[in-house]
Amino acid sequence: MTDGAGELYRISGISYGNSIISEHEVEYEFLIGGSFQKGLNLMNYIELQKSNLKGRNKMSSYETKAINFVTNGPITVRDLSELGLIPDGQTVFPLHFYEMGWGTWLPMSCTLLLPYFSDGIAKGLNTERLISYLNEKVKPDTFILNDKGIFIKNELLVDREVKVKRRLELNGFLYPRNVEEVVQLYLELGLAKRWNEDSNTTMHYDLIIRPLYHIDSILKLK
Repeated sequence: MTDGAGELYRISGISYGNSIISEHEVEYEFLIGGSFQKGLNLMNYIELQKSNLKGRNKMSSYETKAINFVTNGPITVRDLSELGLIPDGQTVFPLHFYEMGWGTWLPMSCTLLLPYFSDGIAKGLNTERLISYLNEKVKPDTFILNDKGIFIKNELLVDREVKVKRRLELNGFLYPRNVEEVVQLYLELGLAKRWNEDSNTTMHYDLIIRPLYHIDSILKLK
């Protein structure tokens, strides 16, 4: 359900994105209320969601995100959530997460917690509540190494984490040993960002879906 120019993001193993980009009109595939629809004009799609939005500034922001979505512009989990493109019970993460090396060089804890991080963002959790949510998802084998060294007895995983830890530290990053440090690494590597509404001091996290850079461009030293 993808094409070469239109791959965008994956939901539970299924990727969705643009299907046709013409000169002045964009047609694409997306989900509305759980039903898959094709070839809907961008402005028609905006009209479908307009009744749920209030305020001129909000509408302008919404239109910008919709245009970014269908024209391969920058997009985040928060954007997709506001566009109504994340069905209930589904988790969104970057389509080329593994191809771009993130699955190879992120600590296992970061990879295991990423779906929950994305889910918490889509739920609208603020930074404090999202950290608590992630802590609830931690399992005995989430953190392979701890302050004393090895946390679980699995040679393959331990060897992998030792290599990942070494590369992170060579590039000036801290190997995470708790949820707070996992999220901090997301931020430092440019996989996530913080944001807050202009009139609201409550901070939130967001996960970058596009553009996703190859991790080698960030972790240059091996």
